[in-house]
Amino acid sequence: SPGNKIAKSDTKLKTCKVDVNTFIPIVITNEWEEYFKSPVCHHDKTIKRGIQLGKRLLSRLKNRNTVKQDIFENLKKGKLNRQKIYSAPFNENIFYRVEKENFKDTFIHISLDLSGSMQGLKLEKTLQTAVAIAYTACYLKNFDVEISVRGTTDERKTQPRPLLAYVFNSKKHSLKELYKLAYLRTNGMTPEGVCLHEIRKSLPKPSYYQDVFLLNISDGLPNINSSQYNFSTAVNHTAKVIRNYKKDGIGVLSYFIS
Repeated sequence: SPGNKIAKSDTKLKTCKVDVNTFIPIVITNEWEEYFKSPVCHHDKTIKRGIQLGKRLLSRLKNRNTVKQDIFENLKKGKLNRQKIYSAPFNENIFYRVEKENFKDTFIHISLDLSGSMQGLKLEKTLQTAVAIAYTACYLKNFDVEISVRGTTDERKTQPRPLLAYVFNSKKHSLKELYKLAYLRTNGMTPEGVCLHEIRKSLPKPSYYQDVFLLNISDGLPNINSSQYNFSTAVNHTAKVIRNYKKDGIGVLSYFIS
């Protein structure tokens, strides 16, 4: 039952403040299969295609696993070069310095619209893209990907609630978790701003050592079929949330699927 779902430890009911007078309840869960799993495996070929694309992408990004190293010799100070000690006159510089350059840590959160209108080819292309990027994160150093999906609960006795489900995190999941996404199904409406607001709270902070990005994929305007969150209210709130991402220094990439 819906009550039992929310009672689970990995599922929480929170409240999102849209404006001074509007508060929207949202279900946040790691148990995505409770809400978004189809009894039929519709996307097996799609996931395999995403893995193939991920392998091609990995071949282009594998240089991230290497460390660039430069050695500067004949310096007045630094580390002592033992090979030069025995033959060095007193006026020769016999020190050296090693400089190593790593790629910055990168964290990408991929937020997928799983509203009903995404069913079919839209969802297939979206899953291919997300799986390809996530696959590379399973094999690259300092490159992590998290995937979430969003929709609304299909509780018939109450008003639909925004639903945010986390489906993959390369920091704790293995490749086999990506294959489970072959069972994903769409569910409900498009609570974009509400879900992105909650995602932002849990993202790592961008810094000199780490870049953070949001990749947002959807096919429609924000809406949950509620007088509290539709039309201009939902659109303006979503725009405000995206502005906050940018203020935090988080790179935003948003794609509209038609």
